[in-house]
Amino acid sequence: MAEYKQNSRRIEGRTGITHTLEGLMNRRALITAVVGDDESQTYATAVLAVFPDRERLVLDELTPEEGHQRLIEEKHIRCHALLDGIRTSFSSQLVHHDSKDGISYYVLAYPERIFYEQKREDYRVRVARELRSAVRIEERVEGQVHDLSLGGLGILFPGHSHFHTGEILMNATIILPNKRTIQCDLEVRHQSEVPELNKKRVGCRFLRLEPPARREIQRCVLYLEREEIKRAPKR
Repeated sequence: MAEYKQNSRRIEGRTGITHTLEGLMNRRALITAVVGDDESQTYATAVLAVFPDRERLVLDELTPEEGHQRLIEEKHIRCHALLDGIRTSFSSQLVHHDSKDGISYYVLAYPERIFYEQKREDYRVRVARELRSAVRIEERVEGQVHDLSLGGLGILFPGHSHFHTGEILMNATIILPNKRTIQCDLEVRHQSEVPELNKKRVGCRFLRLEPPARREIQRCVLYLEREEIKRAPKR
């Protein structure tokens, strides 16, 4: 999970870095972290506090818990998150660590820069075959999640299914690949045949997505990214 340097922009001034870090903190954005150079293992955390005058930020305890000792030993951490539908990435160094009420936290140096993608909400992560989950359109038809983004998803339906571009699919029940369930309306944007699977891929846009459902989708996108890393060939 390298920093998004290709097709991305970067923030380098303290004001911009502070604004981004505070955005991650205020939205309680889930952060996927890589410690040291080992990308085969990722950890979950969140920004707890930002101190612009001291150029420090505080991260919550890493989970799984073995990430705690690794960060103390390695010192270097790379963080990846979605902020308002934009993928962001930054690196930092551990300054010191402590705990409160039995929960560890980490004080980090301000990153020198933050990378972010220029395109909003259109980054789609592919769902591995074994993780494909169900989408039900009322009593009409059932499909499988093929790819997912904050803005929409691709669904594999049986090849004989028929949809119209612009059609609104009401009350769709989506079981996300991380086993969480959301309900929303979908707008059909495009469709294409997948003859080798005897399926039809239908690209849909989320409509009137409630904040809790949006957070579930964000968590799922990060979950799928972690699964991609686990499946990547070891270097």
